[in-house]
Amino acid sequence: MPSAPALSGIVGIPLADGQVVGAGTCQFLGLNEQSRVITLALLTDIGDQTIFNDLQVSLGPSTPLTDPTLVNAFVDPTSLVYINANGSIYTVRTLITDATPAEQVPLSVAVLHVWLNI
Repeated sequence: MPSAPALSGIVGIPLADGQVVGAGTCQFLGLNEQSRVITLALLTDIGDQTIFNDLQVSLGPSTPLTDPTLVNAFVDPTSLVYINANGSIYTVRTLITDATPAEQVPLSVAVLHVWLNI
């Protein structure tokens, strides 16, 4: 996963080191305002991937990203950005600004670029 300083450079605010909050999931809280958060997940276990995929089906259709460098990346109805790559599922949810989650999708995409070295 990207480091807190790398993420801070992308989103424009200082972030604390990530904390594990679930299977393959890490949250980075704003250093000065803990209500600002980026949540990253790397699901490598087939069981975790199945649960994630079942959840996505229950949420409704996801929208493909238009970014040609992230082929097969999607945004779900909750504004979670995800991609199946390298045999794993990578997810990013960014809630850093006062904008809506949907308006923060470009920040999630930028994080995904750094994470996947694209």
